[in-house]
Amino acid sequence: MKRVPSLSCCILQILVGLLTILNCYTVNAESSGREQAQIELSILSVGGGDVPERLHWLDASGKLAKDSGSSLLVSTSTILAPVKYTGPKILTICVPDESEAGFKVLSKLKLPEDSSKLVVVLVPNRKADNEAQSYRALALPSDQARFSGGTRMVLNFTSTRLRGVIGKTPFDPNAKSNKFFYVDANASKFISEVDSHAKAGEGYQVYLEYYDQTDKKWVRFVTSRWFHNPSKKKYLFVYQTRHNNSPELKVVSEKIKPAQVE
Repeated sequence: MKRVPSLSCCILQILVGLLTILNCYTVNAESSGREQAQIELSILSVGGGDVPERLHWLDASGKLAKDSGSSLLVSTSTILAPVKYTGPKILTICVPDESEAGFKVLSKLKLPEDSSKLVVVLVPNRKADNEAQSYRALALPSDQARFSGGTRMVLNFTSTRLRGVIGKTPFDPNAKSNKFFYVDANASKFISEVDSHAKAGEGYQVYLEYYDQTDKKWVRFVTSRWFHNPSKKKYLFVYQTRHNNSPELKVVSEKIKPAQVE
């Protein structure tokens, strides 16, 4: 004889089902919320490439964002005022086109969660694969807590290690006070001033070198002067072009806004 479940058993099963649905809804809602990022973005293009003056991003539905302010002006020489971005934590940078989708993806980037302000750097992708994205994207911290004034950030986009030599002027290559720093291939490093008590405008002699894998020696490719400026921070991009085996240097400054007094 087939057993008929009791009323209390049926009610219990219904309650369990409702709780399961509610729990799934809550988890999905929380997951959806976590997938959204709210951050200030500026965009910079280095290393050449035919980058449009204005770039766009995709919204949570995978479509071209068309809200007011949902695009980024591209700079090659300075850090522009940031745009407030609200969207997926995977930033998809694209340009409108006449395709069925309505856009072409240039690059994708997972946004870090520990910064409130970022500079997105686009570097041409040297891969020969036609299916590869046109550019590599890198997120750099720009908030004052992570990147303070008077500091430089060296970004090495080459396949070899870099070495920097910093000394006071007049420069003595054998001086014990000289400081060295190293930046691995495809890595970055924050460089503070040699003297923490340096005065504004005080200068240092700097040599940048790369390690020649063939000759097994350090080769100088840049001689420069660094001046201490607590109201600015500088990005130093080191990269290689297809026409030159020796690394090239591009320096971009960002002025720090003075703190507002309430």
